[in-house]
Amino acid sequence: EVRQEETEGEDGASKGSGSAEMPKRGRRRSSLKEVVEAQKKKNKGKEEEDPTSLKMRWCSWCGMCLEMKLTQKNLISRNYYKCTSCYNFVVTCMTPGCGGMARLHADHSTDKICYSCSGAMTWGEGEPRRETGICSWCYGTTQHRMDEQGMVFRSTFFCLSCRSSTVPCVKKCGAFARVTRDGSQRKCLLCAGLISKWNCGKEEMDERSLKRWCSFCISEAKHKLVETGLKRDIYECTMCNGRTLQCSKCSTAMTRGGVLWDDELCCICFKPPLATVKTWDDLNLRRETVFLQRNRSRVEAELSRPSQEKEWARLHGVIRPFLLLVAMPAAFRSQISNALGWSIFVEEYFGDPHAEARAILDKTSQGIISRSTKSHERVNPLARNCNWWDILSRSIETSFHDTVSIPDKDYEDMAEQCKGEANDADVRDLEEVWLLHMIEFVQQRMTVEERQSFQDMLDSKEAALVADKCGANAGLTKQGVAEYT
Repeated sequence: EVRQEETEGEDGASKGSGSAEMPKRGRRRSSLKEVVEAQKKKNKGKEEEDPTSLKMRWCSWCGMCLEMKLTQKNLISRNYYKCTSCYNFVVTCMTPGCGGMARLHADHSTDKICYSCSGAMTWGEGEPRRETGICSWCYGTTQHRMDEQGMVFRSTFFCLSCRSSTVPCVKKCGAFARVTRDGSQRKCLLCAGLISKWNCGKEEMDERSLKRWCSFCISEAKHKLVETGLKRDIYECTMCNGRTLQCSKCSTAMTRGGVLWDDELCCICFKPPLATVKTWDDLNLRRETVFLQRNRSRVEAELSRPSQEKEWARLHGVIRPFLLLVAMPAAFRSQISNALGWSIFVEEYFGDPHAEARAILDKTSQGIISRSTKSHERVNPLARNCNWWDILSRSIETSFHDTVSIPDKDYEDMAEQCKGEANDADVRDLEEVWLLHMIEFVQQRMTVEERQSFQDMLDSKEAALVADKCGANAGLTKQGVAEYT
């Protein structure tokens, strides 16, 4: 633009009188200034694409137009944001000029466009569209809220009555099939031939249930049928809600199952029984005996008791989760070990809280430390193990897509703080950040009405007084943690 103005000035001077002067240098400075201001205006829009938050954007999860907070910056892909209304993760819509936010799913996959551009939602009408149909989980006619719109496959819905994931039946009968851990079923229970009619569907499915010993909770409970498989049917224990299958060797117990893995044998058939445990009744008696021994004085004694496991936890910087596991009831530690892939009820160390806590933290390839270690750290023999700071920060970054709330500190900076039992401010703050993410994760499954009712309850004076008292006693500092607790 400056060169064009100078050329126009020279052309005017050549066409005019010979005494015409060249453009003054003051005019050149003015033109450069205008060019700089114009460039700033052009860059202003680009800078607004990557702020700490986006003002007034439409969310494809809840249909509200609110602020979207930045949680993770990405170099190649789109940045991750979180809706301040439903606490779900979103990304910017790829449609030019669109003010909506597309969905970010739990498996780190993202929608290219928002629900308004795809036609699944109209801004200003609230949550995504709802459909009414019979649910294969609760056997009643309920409303199903769309959770994920399928471009190629069927869309996934969420039953607002039983809070289970569903998909429309491929027979287009108006009912909804189940979505299990292995994927979505093709047909509803009626079209699959599992029940004769919906009115007596619950009774007919109960007849298909099995009453056997559970390898998860070590109790003789009823296992309800969830899905028919090619080799073995998949059940769910009514006591612990664990995924179970029939044992391939005996007909009295159920094996454990999980994501991409299923045991062939139950606890008794797989592992040789202990000297004092030979049957399921003996194993159940041992479990009940340990459960009845827990009281306040015993917990305080276990927390203050010196042991090799406690010194190991302090040396490796995981003393805080170690003490937390020791203070838990044995049933809670069992649930954690089952989620990690084994049962503590059949181990020789069952009944020793210190040994159980170390196994949960340090078990090879299945413990919390091993699962928090990166792949390149596992193959390096000189690499260090994760401490409590690494476990928390990596969990927040991977599970909640949040890198903004994590302080810029590494293993060396927090090594000494993680070895102490005292309430260090930095470690405590990161723990509360993790708790806040878990609270928001629970609120993601709520409807707009349920979130509003929950907020109204928290706004009451009685709830505020109780939250302040509990927060002060527990040493909580961040707003929202004590209120939800």
